[in-house]
Amino acid sequence: RSPLGPSTKIYGEYQWEDADAGARKTALVGAQRKWDLTRGWNVLVGAEAATVHAGHTLNAQSTDTSRTALSAAVSYAPSDKLSVLARTEARWEKGDAPNPATGMPIDHFQLFANVQVNYQLDADLKLIGSYRFSRTTDQVTSVQEARFDERSLGLAYRPVHNDRFNALARYTHLYELAPQSLAGALRS
Repeated sequence: RSPLGPSTKIYGEYQWEDADAGARKTALVGAQRKWDLTRGWNVLVGAEAATVHAGHTLNAQSTDTSRTALSAAVSYAPSDKLSVLARTEARWEKGDAPNPATGMPIDHFQLFANVQVNYQLDADLKLIGSYRFSRTTDQVTSVQEARFDERSLGLAYRPVHNDRFNALARYTHLYELAPQSLAGALRS
């Protein structure tokens, strides 16, 4: 990581992986910038690009995959009682390896969004709400390969003056359509 000014980061990463599925090398570069707009308002944007080279495996030849991601987030915290965070990310993945579900080369688009609200009711109680959504589409066939939709509402009890007992109650509604390409994954 290398800071470029007080609120900008540029980073790079190189990974080597050797697993039962085969060897893999990943080269990644990214940039991130944060702005403090006014009291309580922050904006964060970022971008990443990666190349993944998977070596020879028992079942396939080497493959190359390119991945690109753009992200943005807005946070609002006008006081110690309230904080709101909204974040979204778009990801593109293209490769020469065949998609196990279609046999065509991989060409995916994924959209992810997250909204989280925290409200401090009093010194010991906090109300927590969140919504997370993700959708992955095969760009060649226009088929929705995966989907994730989660809604949660919770109440946290954390006494300030006595830390012997803490409690969290949460209700979550989850809908998940797992990708067919995951080994052993069941679609629901």
